[in-house]
Amino acid sequence: MKAERLFQILGLVDESLIEEAVSASSPAAVQRRPSWVRLLAAAACLAVICAGAWGLWQSNPGAGTGSPGDAALAGGESGGDGHSPGTTFLSYAGPVFPLTTAETNTRLTAGRTVTWDFAPGSYEDGSPRQWGAQVTDSYTLTNPADGSVTVNALYPVSTSWLDFPELNAAVTVDSGGTGFSVLSGGYAGGFQDAGEPDGSTWNLAPPDEWADYQALLADGEYLSRAMEETAVPEVPVTVYQFTDFAAPHEEYNAATQAVTFTTDPEATTVLSYGFNGMSRDADRGWCQYSYFVPDGVRRETETKILIVLGNDIGDYVLQGYADGGCDQEIDGVSCTVTRRETTLADVLDLLCRAYQAEFEQFSLGRGQESPFRYLSQAQYQGLVWQLLEQYGLFSGTPKDRYSDGRLDEILMEALSQERVLYLSFPVTVPAGGSVTVAAAFWKAPSYDYSCSGSENVGLQGYDLVTALGSTLEFTGQTAALVNTDTIEIVRQNLGFDLENGVTQVSLDLAEPHYYLEIRPLEGSSQRRAYGSSTGASLASFTSSGPVSRPPEAALGGRPRGLPAPGSPDPLCVQQGTLPERAANLVPSPHQPHRPAVPPKLQGRPISTQQAAGHPLPRPGTGRASGPGPAAFPAQRGSGPVTSPTPGETRRWGTATGSRPPTPPGSGRYRGRHKPHRS
Repeated sequence: MKAERLFQILGLVDESLIEEAVSASSPAAVQRRPSWVRLLAAAACLAVICAGAWGLWQSNPGAGTGSPGDAALAGGESGGDGHSPGTTFLSYAGPVFPLTTAETNTRLTAGRTVTWDFAPGSYEDGSPRQWGAQVTDSYTLTNPADGSVTVNALYPVSTSWLDFPELNAAVTVDSGGTGFSVLSGGYAGGFQDAGEPDGSTWNLAPPDEWADYQALLADGEYLSRAMEETAVPEVPVTVYQFTDFAAPHEEYNAATQAVTFTTDPEATTVLSYGFNGMSRDADRGWCQYSYFVPDGVRRETETKILIVLGNDIGDYVLQGYADGGCDQEIDGVSCTVTRRETTLADVLDLLCRAYQAEFEQFSLGRGQESPFRYLSQAQYQGLVWQLLEQYGLFSGTPKDRYSDGRLDEILMEALSQERVLYLSFPVTVPAGGSVTVAAAFWKAPSYDYSCSGSENVGLQGYDLVTALGSTLEFTGQTAALVNTDTIEIVRQNLGFDLENGVTQVSLDLAEPHYYLEIRPLEGSSQRRAYGSSTGASLASFTSSGPVSRPPEAALGGRPRGLPAPGSPDPLCVQQGTLPERAANLVPSPHQPHRPAVPPKLQGRPISTQQAAGHPLPRPGTGRASGPGPAAFPAQRGSGPVTSPTPGETRRWGTATGSRPPTPPGSGRYRGRHKPHRS
């Protein structure tokens, strides 16, 4: 279906040769809902968000039933059915996975010890901060064969590319530091509606329990795909690039430029980057893309591109407007438009490099380390293409979330989506000998949002899987805790007993899943601030070799950690965010900051335009206000503006265009929630 869709876009396959099942979710059968429907739903979704948090927690059948004061469970129910007997948290951090290898049938045996170090970090004023744990996962690999065995060891971690640098991951072989490269699995979750049970796919649905990872990794296909190289196809495209912007910003601080044209949706597919708004009349094939004219003040990308696949758009109209409502035409808005023919691979290479530059320009100064220290451009472009191919306009059934062809969303979410990353490094085990391998990293906990009303607010949950996805033959596994003076165990199925000094236990290899839920003791983390649970300093390594640094160094001196879940908070805290951190993790330099909202409970928020009192879009227009598409003539002024020939550049003066009065990245174009963790 994906290949058929690509060929269909390019006009390389006769329509009569393509058989497509027409269903309620098929793009051939369903016309996209106008954006005004999404915005109307947003108002209701935002109004009940915290109430929804409580309802979701109450209705969750996996939630723990014991009170926070219950004694720690020594045994616990079996997790063999794939469902945890412990708490199902609103924010799930994923389990600690076992080491595996790229090769199968290695004949290596392994003994394993997993240690959680709960040494507290500190707030900026030096007071204790109990959040997260330093995890050391150690293995003794033994080779019973007569000859030495060399394997490509793979250590999995559940995270996103945005958060990976904060793990401060380190790998040692026989107590010596070793470099590693990082392989990237695909998006680990799915999609869900935006608060309306309508079967739509506007929102991300990241994994919320260990069983989701069990389904993802059990058959080995996820790892196999991670080890494959993904290349963007060299398909022909036509690119319109907008540069050299000018507008009367002193008079119109939201000056907007719009480009309007008519296409045949069956013969033309348009992708955009850097545009803040889009309106469409599917029946007439009328399209309008618009953006705030960069003013050097607003955090707005100056990379603005339309990518056309299939038939070209032909003539188009450029017009300037006072604001993004695109109602009041103004003079003095201008740009340069360059049209060129190239390939999708080339233009994605351009956009990915531009996005990296913008990301690092706006984020690194705030203490956030760049994921591109570990993520190569080839990998990044492959992840972007995977999203386009699996869930975007190149798939047979694109998700609603990506159905507008907005590449800004996809380039950002290739970094922010939850996935499994694999630390890859070689290990040689001599004949009849053994080698010790260890992975160390900071592990964020699972938790419930402070606005949920859950009795589990303040708990920190940690999961461990014994053999999921591993090729190793385990001879035994042990779990251990250190620096436990500032925590109490609330629920578990491991068998620790802190009161009697039992801080090391043997694990049953027949049990696929273990869980540990702790609560900081009173006074250890009752404030909202940044912090970490660092434990001992470790060396951090990159693919090119070891880089010695303490765990905090990666964050520019800012302590790691998340807000204490039990701390006062008028809004639900988003997974992995604080207000400052939310600013650090914005999807791209042209996206607005929004109040943090739990990822599982996000609806489509009211746009900033609506919040400022602007009218909701009128039915059928997809516009913030003003007349519908019929009010836009096919030509303006002295006549239609024709597309430049390949390589030709034209400068458009006062008859050029603009977009909505909402901050960049919001408004009617994106009448749905911001992705989790952004």
